[in-house]
Amino acid sequence: ARRHGGAVSLVFRWRRQAGLPGKRASVKKAGGVFVPLMLTAPAAPEAPLDTSGAQAPDGGLIEIELANGRRVRLSGPVDVQALMRVIAVLEGR
Repeated sequence: ARRHGGAVSLVFRWRRQAGLPGKRASVKKAGGVFVPLMLTAPAAPEAPLDTSGAQAPDGGLIEIELANGRRVRLSGPVDVQALMRVIAVLEGR
């Protein structure tokens, strides 16, 4: 910590908060255990949905809350491509 301009006390605080052994504790007392781990290849990505002519069913209601807190509410038939453009603009893309 000193070598990088940090406070040594922070290192000990972070270790304590993480439940790691302190300066005088041994690894044996800390109860360190190896856990078996198996890595697998990631699943193939799904093909994107074709929304080129999709419409929402009549009488339906769609409510979308965006990450920035804005809400979009639609009822009745919806042009999906137009909706996607509106959402992109509202999210600032």
